[in-house]
Amino acid sequence: MSGFGSISAGTATAINAVNAAFHRLDSVAQQMSTLLRINSASDDPAGTVAAAELERDLITLENTPDASPEAIIQTTAALSEIRDADFTKAISELIKTRIQARVSLFALKIQLESEGLVGSLFDGSA
Repeated sequence: MSGFGSISAGTATAINAVNAAFHRLDSVAQQMSTLLRINSASDDPAGTVAAAELERDLITLENTPDASPEAIIQTTAALSEIRDADFTKAISELIKTRIQARVSLFALKIQLESEGLVGSLFDGSA
């Protein structure tokens, strides 16, 4: 049996999986709360650049007196396609991520039990 200072590779892998699952849950929750698929450059670097260019184009069009309404509508639609959240996909991703988080927690619990490290970390409700 090892102490908390020296965990096995299996335990470290299980902990990393739990952390990744909860990070993904946070990301999906942020997309749903902000209504945006891209909340930072790390979400989609290429999408961030494309959205910034479309926003610049939209501002230019809105401030051009003879700009056609169709051009403004098309640019707005393109910006929405890149930036805005797709709720059907977000809900699906949320469900999938919750399942992955539960599986990761279960795997961590099993790994900790095998090393005798569970103690009071889990109360049996995972």
